[in-house]
Parts: sequence; structure tokens; C-alpha cells
Amino acid sequence: MLLPSARRFADTMALDCIQGRNLLVLTGAQLASECLRRLLDDAIGRRRGPRVQAVGLEIFSEAEQPSAFLARHAVSNEDAFRPGATEQDTTGLPDTVFLLSGLERLSQSAQEIWAKYFHTWTLYPATSAHVLVLATSTRPGRLRDATSDTRLAVHAWWRNLSTLEIHLLCKLCTDASEEWAAARWREAVLPHIAGYDTRLIAHLWDAVLQSEAELTAALRQHGEGLGLARAPLATLWQGLRRASGGNTDASTLVGNWGQAWSMGAVHGSDEHGVEFTAAALAVLDKHLDLRHRMWRGQAALLLPYLDHLRISVCRELTSTRGQDWPLRLGGRLFAGDERTRVELDPLATEFGPLEIILKESHHTATKRFHPLIKRARLMRNALAHYQPVSLSDYRELLAEQLAVKLSPIHS
Repeated sequence: MLLPSARRFADTMALDCIQGRNLLVLTGAQLASECLRRLLDDAIGRRRGPRVQAVGLEIFSEAEQPSAFLARHAVSNEDAFRPGATEQDTTGLPDTVFLLSGLERLSQSAQEIWAKYFHTWTLYPATSAHVLVLATSTRPGRLRDATSDTRLAVHAWWRNLSTLEIHLLCKLCTDASEEWAAARWREAVLPHIAGYDTRLIAHLWDAVLQSEAELTAALRQHGEGLGLARAPLATLWQGLRRASGGNTDASTLVGNWGQAWSMGAVHGSDEHGVEFTAAALAVLDKHLDLRHRMWRGQAALLLPYLDHLRISVCRELTSTRGQDWPLRLGGRLFAGDERTRVELDPLATEFGPLEIILKESHHTATKRFHPLIKRARLMRNALAHYQPVSLSDYRELLAEQLAVKLSPIHS
């Protein structure tokens, strides 16, 4: 997933690791640990830095000390993993970045053991061969106030990918043999539904092409899989909607928005700011809000396409019926400024009068465009009133376009 923002995020972390700084990486519920490992491994590898070793904390037992646990995974001596380890303790050991994940799956007491260990580790200068990267969806109590300093860098996967980049990700991952309309639909709609949650993108890859009900069910399933429950989510919904809308940077993740982000209930983007995730909306049965997310992606795809159809038909009529066709064929339909506009430029003819002109025409070559423009007008009106449409509506419109042999678009 080497999109520009993801690569920049990984490069920043890699430079910190190579310089000997330990990392606290706040992933929220959107960044899978395996994805983070690949990003970090690639960024460090390009700089010929130390190797990256992933260590899952899920199997940690409180009967074992963190230093012993890490030594066992590294096949090394425990002294090398005691906070304050000296160069002598790590002599002969390869430089290694240890990516620790799964902290949130431990018991509260085990989380605090690791938080204390990591906090203590970062108090000492980086004299050992080892750098620790603790990736967690939420901050344990002892690390709640941790900030970047000379020994620790705090990074958050917060508002990192734009909607445009998720669109590009969908395009890069689409099979070349897939139907054109389905691929364009996914590229347009999925970024507004999934945000930058890489797991949700995969979960909805096919569901986004299905009916509104099926897509909603898939979102609800994902939300419930994250542990989102309606009652506590409703309380969170009310509280955050009353909270300050200005609290949107990464530092806020320790405050009002931290809990919601870590559980997968909110996300943020440069285009749309901070908002509840579509999965949370599905669990809450916020159908109007969810339909607006669907509409957002559809409008970005369809409104330019619909305008292209209108202009293309107007251009065809100008070519076959003359420059003055709007007023000659439908003069009663125009008045005031609109009449002046179409007199100067027939391509300015809007859907309403254009449909009437085509419907009333006795000229076969002109009338053949009526079914296409009628369908396009109805779709445009639905979108203009924030009503989502369906992939089947889009396919039918494309079929009408092909039937009248208008030039293809967006190819």
C-alpha cells in the first residue's frame, strides 16, 4: 500500500528507528498490524536499515517478564532487553526493530505491565542494538500522556490517507477483466464508505456493488466484528456530537475522540473532517447518514457524467439542427436570463427543456435521444436532492448511451 501519504508515514517512522528512537504508533482500528509491518519493513529496507521483527503480544503470560518474553522471541539473552541495557549487553546482536502488536488484546493488568516496561525502556538513551515499536489502537494508562522527545517518537495513523488516495488504491487493486461500470462504481463509492480502513475496504470489495440493504448488512457485520454495540455507541454518538468540532488533530486522540477512534467508530479525512465511520452508522441504524455517504461517492462519479451526456446531446443537435435549435424548437420553454444563455450558447440548454424538446420532436434522429435524456434527468434530480441511486441505474444509463451511439467517456 505505498500510496503517497502511507509512504510518507512509513518513511518518517523509518528515519526515527534508524536514528535510534523508539516508537509509539497509534493505529486506531483502521491500520492492521501486518500492513504496518510491511510499510515499516519497506521503508527501513530502502534505507538499508536494521531488520524488522514482528512480535505478537497476544501470547504473553503475566508469569513472564517482558524482557524475558522478548529475549525468547529474539533468541537472545535477557540482559539485552532490560531497560538501560549497555553496548556490552548487546555485543554481537544484529540491529533489530521489534514491532510489538496485539497489546489491546491483553488483559488490563498485562497491558499495564507492557506500558510500564515500554515507558521505562524509553527513558534510557538508545545504547542498545534494539529499537522497540509499540503499535496499539489505544493508549494504555501509563502512556496516555506520552509525547515525542529525543528517545521516543509518537505517530498516529490519523487522517493519513485522503479519499483520493483510497480511490487510487481501488483502481490499482481492480482486476483488468472486471466490468467497466462495476470498477468505476467501486472506485467512486468505496472510499466514502470505507474511509482509510484497509480491512473494511477488503470486506466491502464486492458488497459495495450489491444492493443498499446488502451493503448495510456487510457494514453492520464489520462493525459488530470490531465490538461496536448499539447502546454504548449511541451514548458515544450523543457525547461526541456535542463535543467541539475543532478537536481533529492527532493530539486529540488522548481526549474526546481517542476512545471512539480506537474502537473504529470515528475516522477523519482532509476532505470531510472527522465523522463517524460507516460501520458505526450501520450498527446505529443511522440510515439517512449512511445513505449520504453512498451519495457522496455516487455524486462524484455521476454528476460530471450526466453533464457530459447533456452537453453531448446538445452538441449533436447543434450539428444536425443548427445553432438556434433551442429557441426554434422550444422557444416557449425559455425566458429571461436562460433565454439569453441558450441564444448565445445552445450547449447551455438544461435537462428540463432539453427533454421536452426531444419528446415533442417529430424528427427521428432528434427524438432518439429522448429515453437517454429522460433517464439522465431523473438521475440528476435524485442526486440533486441527495438521494443515492444504484449500480443497476448506472448500468442502464450506460446501455442507453451505447444505444444512441454517443461518444464514450471516462475511458
